[in-house]
Amino acid sequence: MVYQAFKFLTVRLGATVMLLITAGYGVLFVFHEMFFHGMRADDSILKWSIVGTSLFVGFIAYSFMGDWRFSRALSRLQALDIDAGREGLQRQFENLVRFTRSSCFWPGTGARLRQRALKEYADFLLAKGVDDAEAQRVFLKAYLRDPEDTRLRDVMVSTLTRKIDLSPHEIDILLLVLKAQHYEDKPLLNFLAKHFLEQDEFSHKSEPVFHKVLQLKTGLEKQVSRLMLPVLLSKKRSDAYTIEFYLNALPDAEPEVKPQLAEIIGLCFAEKRFETGDPVLHDKCARVFEQLPAPVKRALLDEADEARLSAKWKKIKLFTAEDRKTLKALLVQTGIVRPWGRYAVDFFKWCLAKIRGGLKWIVMKLMDGLQVFGLQNTRSKFAVLGICIFLILATAGVIDWQLKKDGPVPGSNDEIAWEAEPQPAKPGPAADHRTHTIQVAAVTTQAKADHLVASIKRKGIEGAYILRVERKKGGFWYKIRVGTFDSKEKAQAVADQMVQLKLVRNYFLIALKQPANTSQTNTR
Repeated sequence: MVYQAFKFLTVRLGATVMLLITAGYGVLFVFHEMFFHGMRADDSILKWSIVGTSLFVGFIAYSFMGDWRFSRALSRLQALDIDAGREGLQRQFENLVRFTRSSCFWPGTGARLRQRALKEYADFLLAKGVDDAEAQRVFLKAYLRDPEDTRLRDVMVSTLTRKIDLSPHEIDILLLVLKAQHYEDKPLLNFLAKHFLEQDEFSHKSEPVFHKVLQLKTGLEKQVSRLMLPVLLSKKRSDAYTIEFYLNALPDAEPEVKPQLAEIIGLCFAEKRFETGDPVLHDKCARVFEQLPAPVKRALLDEADEARLSAKWKKIKLFTAEDRKTLKALLVQTGIVRPWGRYAVDFFKWCLAKIRGGLKWIVMKLMDGLQVFGLQNTRSKFAVLGICIFLILATAGVIDWQLKKDGPVPGSNDEIAWEAEPQPAKPGPAADHRTHTIQVAAVTTQAKADHLVASIKRKGIEGAYILRVERKKGGFWYKIRVGTFDSKEKAQAVADQMVQLKLVRNYFLIALKQPANTSQTNTR
């Protein structure tokens, strides 16, 4: 189990890292080199999406694919023809069981799938009427994992009761079958009772069998009484189970033993031991008590009164702090007490189960689609791949055309901030005294503009502000600019400083005919 858990975690972590290295870098390369070539893009959302997708595929989808492979293998196993030979069938089953121990499954999940595979294999053999030694071993394994299966129960009983010498484990199987039937199967009950009588065995295993023999009157009452009564009387037991046995054994008991049994049963009535816990048993004891002689009844009542009086002065501390804590946990576990937090936990588990079921359905359908795709001829496969490549290239072309249509104004799409390649500012006439500013980016959301201004100010660069300009296709450009300078040289020096601090990679030097009117900007 520990080894399978280690494989489970190691393989999933390795698959996640491999996806991050291969697919992650490939997606980022396409993003930067094809869609935003020459631009500085804020790809943090894309990176986190890649990480989330890699974790989903590595840890969740990998398990779903394991479930899909298990279902397909189980379907193939059920479709095999047993007349073609047991070797192929046995090999397929062993491969399926071995697969449940692979890294595709957590140990608990693998155990449940092995149980399912074993049950399906046993049902398959039962349907085909196979009854050889190998099939019996399969039936035994399947029954041990599902004792409520009546078909397997009947097979095990039929097989084991035909054997002469049963091993202790085989006796345990029959006891398990009998207990599942609440000890009501008389033939099996007598079979086990005869076995225990032959072995002269009185234990916690045979005691329920002997007790039921007396209760159902199966014909072995005298033999059982001769074996059990001396042992129980010597131990002076008076629990409900033993008193019930005494009541059943009383009619067939030896004459010298009957008075002793009647007094023990009568004392239980006098003490009102079962009046609340088991009223039916209390009434049975009352009928025996009424048949006792008057002196014996009076003595039993006096003994019961004396026991009650002496018990009044005994102060027994029943519960310790640990017992109270255990009792509280048991009340919660059985549902008698239900804390408020449990409702939230149950609702959260329900939501997770629904989400997991939906994701599993999607992955299963995807795997079925891939399987169908794999069965197509080569021409169809190339046609589908060609259509996919065409759609990818068409999407890239549309995005590139949309970016070029927006003109030379530095900007971004609605989510990603970027800076265009620097272009040298054109020198104006010497007589025209113009101011200069540095434009580092233009975005389409106020939040991203505020974030960029805050990043610049944290590095000690003052004078950053935002200029809002209407876009041709609706909305606004939020242009991030830094300072107003009397000369181009001063602006260049500040721009170089921002590049050294790695605040920006590219920038524009903007020449203004008038000083920048900060009243029209939203400074931060």
